Amino acid sequence: MGKGGKKLTDDDCSSGVQQSTPTRAKTSTSAPSYTHIASAAESPLTLQPSDTGTNHQHQPPHCWHPPAKSNSSSGKRPWPWPASYKKRSSVSSSVNRSSTSAGLKRAVRAYLLPRIRAETPYLVRLQTAHACPFNDFFFTYIGAFGTHSAYMVLLPLIFFADADVGGVNRHHYGRGLVIILALGVYITGLLKDWLCLPRPPSPPLVRLSASSSAHLEYGFPSTHAANAVSVSLYSLAYLLVYVWPSAQWTVAQWLVQCAGTLVLVGYGVLVPLSRIYTGMHSLTDVVGGCVCGAAIAAAYMAVLDPFEAWLDGGVVVPATLILATVLSLLIYPDPRDACPCYDDAVSFNAVVCGLLLGDWGVRVLGHSYLTPAPFAGSDASCGSWREWSRVAGLRMALGVAAVVAWKAVSKPVFKVLFKTCGAPPESLQSPDGKFKLPRYTADTLARLCSYTGLAFCVSLGVPLLLFKATDLHH
Repeated sequence: MGKGGKKLTDDDCSSGVQQSTPTRAKTSTSAPSYTHIASAAESPLTLQPSDTGTNHQHQPPHCWHPPAKSNSSSGKRPWPWPASYKKRSSVSSSVNRSSTSAGLKRAVRAYLLPRIRAETPYLVRLQTAHACPFNDFFFTYIGAFGTHSAYMVLLPLIFFADADVGGVNRHHYGRGLVIILALGVYITGLLKDWLCLPRPPSPPLVRLSASSSAHLEYGFPSTHAANAVSVSLYSLAYLLVYVWPSAQWTVAQWLVQCAGTLVLVGYGVLVPLSRIYTGMHSLTDVVGGCVCGAAIAAAYMAVLDPFEAWLDGGVVVPATLILATVLSLLIYPDPRDACPCYDDAVSFNAVVCGLLLGDWGVRVLGHSYLTPAPFAGSDASCGSWREWSRVAGLRMALGVAAVVAWKAVSKPVFKVLFKTCGAPPESLQSPDGKFKLPRYTADTLARLCSYTGLAFCVSLGVPLLLFKATDLHH
């Protein structure tokens, strides 16, 4: 994804702003000239007629007239009332839904696009006023901690080092973290590809990014901001509800908790700010991302306990997970040009599916593969801490190595397998010339299976097979 896009200009986006070439060096040498559609603005607020359903207005489906009576000697021609009525109703319903969606899309774009354009002069002044080498480095690379790649590296550590007491799986926090991150990536990506709103123009802004593909996405809302806010709020809410009320800590331990709280708050604030300073997002994009992140965290905390109880169910659990994953990808909208958001949505949705499938398998098998938690009580000995540290370190090293190996090998193998089975090659355009997401290509199917298997390995495969074989289980 993200290849073969049509090139547009961003003259409309930068109107009213001095078009001077920035003299400050860019941190990322991988950033292109930003003529991709995700960096450019569409001049009209309305979409093309083919996207809005207005090409049906000259002959609306409800203006159907019955066929004229035949004067032939063979008699009267029967009117096909039942079939015609069903066809007319179906087409009319489809057009109405399309018109409603297009009208809502136009209204949202008409509200947001002028505001995004109007922010450009203020963003230029802000970036110029605070530009310095330290700020460039700090805000560029702190934004890297809001990417899904960073979370994919760190999340296995939560599961491999977490503890299980009495055979009861206690991965509430880790599961929730994966789910809210996946929801953030999916929802913000869906909104980006549906609204197709541009990023701030460069020039006049200087874009600083450690990523080589972030500029290929549309702007609103910011995925980095959504992920940072959702992780911070979810972590704080989890501590407040499930950890702090029953904690019996010393003063030093409470100080550590306070320091961790400050880190979470700082993370939730600095990552969204970094997207503005680096010229990657407008203030409107960041506010939209923060609202999405807060809503996701609040919604998941509200359903956490019922959801955990539901995971103890029977075969309806894996069936529902697989169906929900497939449907979420089928309803994803086609953007106006190639965008990597769909690849991210496929990857993260597959991770959630595989992780929950593996966790359901753990519950069904009743297998406790985690070491006892020395921090569960206040009388933990130094020896138990040393043993836990040794086991946790080995588990993380072996587990992460196994996950990396799976990631490197599985996707090429699945891709060859699906090509052999006749999966179509990737096609970025439909026969009528419009961009279409490659939903059923060998690459997409291989990505889906690879990431599902990766998460399944994290939650069940690696602990059950590798840890048991190396005596790193309970």
